[in-house]
Amino acid sequence: MDDAVTMANLAAAMRAEKKQFSIRNMTETSYDDLLKGPVVLIGAYNNGWTMHFNQSMRYQFAQNSDNFQWISDRNDPNVKLGMEKVNQEIYGPQEYALVARVYEQETRQPAIFLGGVTPAGTLAAGEFVTNPQYLKDFLKTLPANWQTKNIELVITTNVIDNEPGPPHVVASAIW
Repeated sequence: MDDAVTMANLAAAMRAEKKQFSIRNMTETSYDDLLKGPVVLIGAYNNGWTMHFNQSMRYQFAQNSDNFQWISDRNDPNVKLGMEKVNQEIYGPQEYALVARVYEQETRQPAIFLGGVTPAGTLAAGEFVTNPQYLKDFLKTLPANWQTKNIELVITTNVIDNEPGPPHVVASAIW
């Protein structure tokens, strides 16, 4: 449900900007589809395309055989942000997500990633990119010519009553 809410909010934002788009299920999206143009991938562990392309990024979704998942930092293997037990019904007090806009080398197309360690994180990622104030505040911190660069953000949110609050950027990579 949280991925669907994120998708609906993103679709509304794209319509407001008069951008054309189509919505496809991950299982119905082929590699050839990804070669045809820009793509927005919603979700993390439940989206095979996100997990595939995320392997080349600095901040990565990780999981182990003990059913824990988190965001790792390729530059610091000791970092494990948002370590959560898989399929928990109640979210932790703080959740994490990745928001990225990259030129995907494999498809040679722009790709946007919105995915959380848990569904609450995905909601926070979606809120970050669809709320004009969050983007406006963040864009002020970017270097010149950011429009031509890849951007990867680690987002966090406090969860109260199992609902994510306002998202905050806690780490970023721009290249």
